[in-house]
Amino acid sequence: MTNDVFTKLYRSVVEPVLYYGSGIWGHTNWRDVQNKACRLFLGNASNTSNIAIQGDMGLKSTKSAEILETFLLFLRVSKTYDTRLTYKVHVWSKDCARSWDKNHIKKAQILALCDGKTNVNGACNINYGYDYQKTRAGYFYSSGGSCTSPDTCTSCNTGFFSDGPYCRICAKIDHCNHRVCTSITNHQCEWCEGELQPNPYYRAYTQHLDRTKCQKACSWRTDSTRCFPGVCTDELASKCVCATNFGGTHCENINDAPAILWNYCEFTDTGGHNKLKNDPNWIQDDHPIIWTNFVAYTRIKFEINAKYFQPVVTIDATHYVKDFRIGIIEEKVTLSYYKGSMLNSVKTGTSFKMDKTQPVDKKFDDWDIISWPGYEHDDKVIVKFTATNGGYVKVADRDQNALDKVINTYYYNGQTATREFEYHWDLVDPVHCSVTLGTSCSSFVSTATDITNNPSITFTWGGWSDLLSGVDRYEYDLFELKDVGTELVDGIDKKLSNANVAATDSSVTLAMTEPGMYSLHMTAVDKAGNYMTGRGLFLFDDESVVDKQGDPTYCPTASEDTSYIWVVEDTLKVKVQFKDRFINTRHKHNKWLNRIQTYHPQKVIYEDLYGNRTNEPISNIHAIVDFQVSYEVHSAPSTLKDSRALTSISQLKNQYDILTLNWADGDRLTSTVKALDVLSESNQETIVIYRDATPPLLENLWLTKGDRLNISVHSLEDFTQMTIEWEAYDMHSGLASVNWKLYDHKTGDVHGYEDIIAQGSASDLSSCNSTYGSYARGANCYCTPFQGCFHRHFQIKPEIKTTVGLLQNKDKGMHEYDYYIEVSITNIAKITTVLKKKITIDISPPHSGMVHDGIKGNPEIDYQQGNDLKAYWEEFFDRESGVFFYQYIVGTSCAGKNNFTLDGTNSNLVETYNTFGSHTASVDGTYYFTVVAYNRALDPSDPVCSDGVTIDSTVPGVQEIIVENSRITGGLIKDSTSTNYYILGSDRMRRLITNVTADCVSKATLLNDKDLYPQEKFDNGSLVEVDGNVFCGNSSGAPSNIGLTLYERKLLVRRVPYLPYQLLPPEKKRHLMEMSWEPVDIPAKVYDYELGFSSTSGSAAPDIMAFESTKQHAHHRVFHTNIPDGTQFYIIIKTISKSNDGTQF
Repeated sequence: MTNDVFTKLYRSVVEPVLYYGSGIWGHTNWRDVQNKACRLFLGNASNTSNIAIQGDMGLKSTKSAEILETFLLFLRVSKTYDTRLTYKVHVWSKDCARSWDKNHIKKAQILALCDGKTNVNGACNINYGYDYQKTRAGYFYSSGGSCTSPDTCTSCNTGFFSDGPYCRICAKIDHCNHRVCTSITNHQCEWCEGELQPNPYYRAYTQHLDRTKCQKACSWRTDSTRCFPGVCTDELASKCVCATNFGGTHCENINDAPAILWNYCEFTDTGGHNKLKNDPNWIQDDHPIIWTNFVAYTRIKFEINAKYFQPVVTIDATHYVKDFRIGIIEEKVTLSYYKGSMLNSVKTGTSFKMDKTQPVDKKFDDWDIISWPGYEHDDKVIVKFTATNGGYVKVADRDQNALDKVINTYYYNGQTATREFEYHWDLVDPVHCSVTLGTSCSSFVSTATDITNNPSITFTWGGWSDLLSGVDRYEYDLFELKDVGTELVDGIDKKLSNANVAATDSSVTLAMTEPGMYSLHMTAVDKAGNYMTGRGLFLFDDESVVDKQGDPTYCPTASEDTSYIWVVEDTLKVKVQFKDRFINTRHKHNKWLNRIQTYHPQKVIYEDLYGNRTNEPISNIHAIVDFQVSYEVHSAPSTLKDSRALTSISQLKNQYDILTLNWADGDRLTSTVKALDVLSESNQETIVIYRDATPPLLENLWLTKGDRLNISVHSLEDFTQMTIEWEAYDMHSGLASVNWKLYDHKTGDVHGYEDIIAQGSASDLSSCNSTYGSYARGANCYCTPFQGCFHRHFQIKPEIKTTVGLLQNKDKGMHEYDYYIEVSITNIAKITTVLKKKITIDISPPHSGMVHDGIKGNPEIDYQQGNDLKAYWEEFFDRESGVFFYQYIVGTSCAGKNNFTLDGTNSNLVETYNTFGSHTASVDGTYYFTVVAYNRALDPSDPVCSDGVTIDSTVPGVQEIIVENSRITGGLIKDSTSTNYYILGSDRMRRLITNVTADCVSKATLLNDKDLYPQEKFDNGSLVEVDGNVFCGNSSGAPSNIGLTLYERKLLVRRVPYLPYQLLPPEKKRHLMEMSWEPVDIPAKVYDYELGFSSTSGSAAPDIMAFESTKQHAHHRVFHTNIPDGTQFYIIIKTISKSNDGTQF
């Protein structure tokens, strides 16, 4: 019987009998009847809590039921018709202290209402159609509960909690059947889904660790994990850890493969003489290849042995896992025969008596079959050995049957162990890349240097390949070559062998003991036994020597006169020759550089194509294979100008080199010739060459007088009073010899000659300066790049000597007669320069001329404004030798003859070869030019002085301009410094104010051009003065722009600041204007005045009336009939001084 059926029977059959009449007298034994009925249905013991039983059944207490019955009766009586006796008795008895009505009124007052309902009409209860509580006693969809006080419910059904006027269901917990709580937030699970027993292995979900949630447990369910073999900590599926080498959700995957203990395959021929087999204990996962070039195999034998042991696991009797077995479930051998890359056929062998339902721990099997016939190149047989593990586990489905009557079998996902071996046929020899690529690939055998003096020789090889099986190893043989006739022969004298060089090796080092020419035969053997050979040639000699013989190296471009040391041609190309100078005797004798015969063994080999020593002969001259020439060009000992490192000559047999140099005169060429044999042993020779293709320089040959140079005229007839000087030098090679000669230019008679020292032999400039510091005019040294330092200035004073110098009786010359001085110099490069100088004898001074102020071609000036003075002179001359130069002095007075000297002691003296001069004066004044002329014998003329020029920089001006019959609006005015104050009258006259008052200061108008207004004076010339106390208080300031009116002509004049005029109507105007002014005196005086009318202020070219001269008068009359009415214009007065300066007003 279900809880619903039992509850309905109880409430419809038992409760009406129990509650009959309870509204009047009640009954205290009702509770026992209800409790017994609940225990009977639930099967609980007598000591079970009554409250718990009542809650599980969803019944209210009997006390609540009694109160409800009493209250219902009270309501029926109180609500009946008021005419009935029952109602009247009810009304009367309410006032009685102990009446039934009074008592139930009090009960009604305390009978609770929950959300407007009482326990009679379903207070507190909520029906949940979408949610429920599943208890071990059954399902609860209603919350139940009793309203025990206003909006307060108690005795809610299990799984529900009191929430004010209602009992509400506890919040959901995933996978929980029965949850309990006292509020909406503190719910717990009493019973989880799938919990068959509160014991391990019987729970699909569990709350034994945390009652606030149901956690998935390791179980038999497929949506959880069996976790077998494995450990399920705290029964939780989330903490499942599979046993070692197992994985997956249920630990159903085996992660390790079985072990193949033996995997053997053997190919044999009919007699068993040739066998091809693998390593049967091979335990790696790679794919080894067994190579062969034998094709007559007839039988194939193969064997396999594998094992796999399941982990040791103890299964508890209560465990949902009931059985477990893991091991080898399959062993198999597959032989696949390929023709190239195409599969031809397959042979297999498979073990019996094992599968996933009956795994075994270990199993051995073997087979013997017939081989495939007719193996060819690139055929292969791939033998694959495989072993697979697996097994099963049996699990009780406790959702289907709690007594483990339903068993499900699950299989493990195993791993397969594989061993593969490839048997491959290769019938082709190895090959070297040079067959297709030539020398662009690595050498089949070579040395780092195939011509060496190092006895430790390392051979390297590479580029060998076998397109199929690959190279397995290398072998080599060493032979010494022997000369036969003109060639060397290989393969006669074997010195060394090695037949087992690893394929990974790429080098070998040999220790050589005897010099000679050798060959190394390198053989590549592939993995199938095929082979190919190549040879490498090398020369070893640790005793090589290069010797010298014959003539030394020299430069045929250089001059033979200088012993081939100096190149005296202007050329950039120099030849260095070394014919038959060098030799390697032993190499030449042993023919080690000759051709090597081709080697012809039983099998063709590769010829050496690499390095410096092949089978071809090496080009040489006397066993010298290279001549290298270097050079350095220095323009100074430490200044490298051009260079070239040792560079091989282009034609070995020429035995010379032509150098193209960047060099110039004075440079030094150092060239080294280096001869090298085939081992780079060498000998060398160095030569030093200089260049000077230009003759020495001879200049400034002249007579001198004191510090005066470049004199070609002698002022005396005595040759011993002459001083002859010149400069001679050669910056490139220096001077070797110097001589001079004096002779008559007409007859050729020699008056004297002499060889003098070249003034060299100094090692440096300091030494040269020290040596020649006491010579005339001091040291004037220069240094050549490589020949030392020399003094370039030469001075001689001819003396009468017996053999050299001036000849006796020829030491005198004649006036107005010419002679020649000839100087000859030769440089160290043996190049000579000769220079001649004509000398004239002149004993008379020049004639004087005239000096003018100004510039030639212009009128002479007496006044000027600027400080730059100009002068020119003319008519100075000397009949014999001509005027050589001039000297002039500028001063405020004329200079005398004693002011002119040749020693440069007068700082005011200017020397020039021109016929004009200039001077810049520092102040205004009158200045004079004084000029003297010198002839070529340095005799002076008499001084000549100009008439002088006056410098006046003062600007001319005018003041106190008077315009006849004019009127203005006057007033108080002051000057620009606010020092002088005036009263300006209507007649344009100004009077000086004395006793200046505050009114004067405040009212006066500033006029910068006050001097243009006439100042009133008495007849005696004294100024008219007025008292400020009288005038300033009663006067106002003058306008800032003062207009001018001619009262007869009605002419209005405004001066801003050049007196602009506005003409009035024609009937009132007059055409005559009279003006006068006072000049501002300057030293240069006023030369003239000009007056003009302009429409613009300050115009340099007036446009109404052009400037017209006043003829040097300080007044002027102007008729202006051509000026239309209403025209405004400016009157411009220009003042011109005698220094040609002018100012406009």
